[in-house]
Amino acid sequence: MPGKPMKSASMVSFDGIEIFYRSWQPPDAKHAIIMLHGAAVHSGLHYALLGRWLSKTGFSVFAPDLRGHGRSGGPRGHVNKFSDYLADLHILVQKVKAQYPGKLFLWGESLGGLICLGYAEKFPNLIDGIIASSPGLRLTAWLPFPALFNLNSFSFWAPTLYVPMCNLVEQAIGNPKMIKKARRDALLITSFTVRYLAEIIEAGNTVGKGLGTLTTPCFFQLAGADRVVDTPAVARLFASIPARKKVLKIYDGLNHCLFPEKPALILKDTIQWLTGITGD
Repeated sequence: MPGKPMKSASMVSFDGIEIFYRSWQPPDAKHAIIMLHGAAVHSGLHYALLGRWLSKTGFSVFAPDLRGHGRSGGPRGHVNKFSDYLADLHILVQKVKAQYPGKLFLWGESLGGLICLGYAEKFPNLIDGIIASSPGLRLTAWLPFPALFNLNSFSFWAPTLYVPMCNLVEQAIGNPKMIKKARRDALLITSFTVRYLAEIIEAGNTVGKGLGTLTTPCFFQLAGADRVVDTPAVARLFASIPARKKVLKIYDGLNHCLFPEKPALILKDTIQWLTGITGD
């Protein structure tokens, strides 16, 4: 399945930081998807493969590197405020909507899923559907204990203090080949600032509470053997969503990053849900 040729471009965000993004744009596409990757990685790796495959089915796909990640600007593994991610996404959403008159979907994995959900809560009328793959709404205790205990204090007094998280890739990815590929990637992040960690954990709480107002159609793809996200807790949050069109699927035995483990299955389920919303 070759998909469409990839293009690369960049945009300048609200504070002057340059955001790099990849795209796959079939000439006859009506609908578009913005894909957001998880922490530590970027829009390459398995996201590029998914982007190509989704474009083969007729969607235009845009996949940015989050600020502080990949080829985008900003200090590595750092964010001043979680809302900065929403502001970056908003600029890309406006850009994509101006180009494609059809429906616009957000797809996000882990941190990306958290951002997608937070964005839909803030701008409910701009998005036609969300696919949240292992969204980082409730994280398991993968932080070193001293950092977790003093996180808020460190975030205030020393926001750019870095905490090493060298095993995050092994925790998140169950595919050995993909682990090796990620480990060889010069853009992989292995430490994060305490401000970043504090903002992500707080956003999980805030966005999780906001799900009680979410009316955007959504598909939650959760991992039954997730070592990063608390799947039962996220499933309980899903139950609070009032959206009429919502689907929850738990993939038994799979780890946090679902697509590298069962690409054909995840793609099939994703396309089936998307076409159910578009009616195509």
